[in-house]
Amino acid sequence: MKTGNANDKSLAQRIEYYTAAWSIWHDNFWFGVGTGNWKVAYQQAYQEMGSDMAEDQYADAHNQYLAWLVRFGLLGTLLILCLLALPIIQSGMCRNAIGMAFVAILLISNLGDSNLDTHVGGYFFILFYCLFLTNIDQLESPSSQMA
Repeated sequence: MKTGNANDKSLAQRIEYYTAAWSIWHDNFWFGVGTGNWKVAYQQAYQEMGSDMAEDQYADAHNQYLAWLVRFGLLGTLLILCLLALPIIQSGMCRNAIGMAFVAILLISNLGDSNLDTHVGGYFFILFYCLFLTNIDQLESPSSQMA
């Protein structure tokens, strides 16, 4: 804030990342820039913003939802969210406290990083998402299973 230099300052960098992402999404609102062009779009956005960050500090928004908006636009992001929510609703997982705790943790954690863009985050999501969807009956409380 004092120097205007965001290099190696986590919060200042995230502000730059978010600003660049919003700029890119604003210019490509409906369909985004695509999966192959997002890195170039970010680099151009930083240069157009007049960012003082070093090029090796350039990165995406560190927010899964902004990453989807940049890559796929509003329509693609809504489609992804619907495709993720539909099995949760159809399986009845939305009535299960443990399953919904998983969903809440995932939704909140994606605000601070692009978790589904990493191998670890993707595997974590796939494991527990599939586990909860396919075993929702076993996750019921023990008292309801004994009755």
